[in-house]
Amino acid sequence: MASRTRLATWGLVALLAVDVALVSAAFRNPFRQPATAPVTGAAATVTGTVPGSAGGTSTPAATSSTPAATGFSGSGSMVGLVPIDSARAWRFVQGACPGGGASLAHTDNGGRTWEDVPIPFGAISRVQVTDAAKVVVVGTEGAGCRETALRSTDTGQTWASGGALALWYRSLATPTAVVNSNGRAGTPCGNGKALSVSALSATSAAVLCESGKVVETADGGGNWVEVSRGLSALAVDARVEASKLAALVAYVADGCSGVQVASIAAGATTKLGCVDLGGRSNDGLLTHVALSVEGNAGWLIVDGDTYTSDDGGKTWSTP
Repeated sequence: MASRTRLATWGLVALLAVDVALVSAAFRNPFRQPATAPVTGAAATVTGTVPGSAGGTSTPAATSSTPAATGFSGSGSMVGLVPIDSARAWRFVQGACPGGGASLAHTDNGGRTWEDVPIPFGAISRVQVTDAAKVVVVGTEGAGCRETALRSTDTGQTWASGGALALWYRSLATPTAVVNSNGRAGTPCGNGKALSVSALSATSAAVLCESGKVVETADGGGNWVEVSRGLSALAVDARVEASKLAALVAYVADGCSGVQVASIAAGATTKLGCVDLGGRSNDGLLTHVALSVEGNAGWLIVDGDTYTSDDGGKTWSTP
């Protein structure tokens, strides 16, 4: 039995390496994503009506929005982060279905201020950005908890149908489930909740579980391998390092009074830097933290507070 387990694990590691090599031009990261990727391709099996729009017509968002230096609605729910570059990013609060509480905002000044973006979703499962103005949001509205997508090409001023869902997202109706880009649902965290998913391609993704473990797949969710043994993650992102799939994690570690950022690839953990939270306790931060590091540009969100890095996550500061 142990031999079969080791063989399965090494087989998945091999799949990870092959998959990374094959999809190096099509990763999730918005720096390189083609504009049509989030809503084209094979039709997903999870579809539904789009709240606030009819067919492909645009639905104007509310005209008033208030930039805010800190704080945003819905804190306490899982925080999400999607950077564009070192100055521009989107953040969101997932909210719950039923229950609501979702919020969406973007910044163009490195997180000094954030502008709220109205959207007719009570809960948000995934946000995908393709450039400064184009964004796709997967979410739900009402008690049915049926995920749909909305697309904007003008930074959220208007919204239209996003079409069939063809990207990874966590299920709002079934918190233990993650849906892949082909519409197939799986339970990477077993009986536990999946808090967030970060996808690199149609077959490669990393998931943060409510237990704090991080799992990743190279075969579209057919098999999952835990990569965070020995630490309890608060946030996860996925990227490629030296042609290998790597999980970026934020977690509480000895010797760091705030949040430690590290990269896990091929079974090795490399600490990048410690984020000073300015005296805030690092207890109870799960669901409050979001992380992304791409090249030299690093972003960390803790509720309404923004921390950025310009050296690949080694040092961090507030805007």
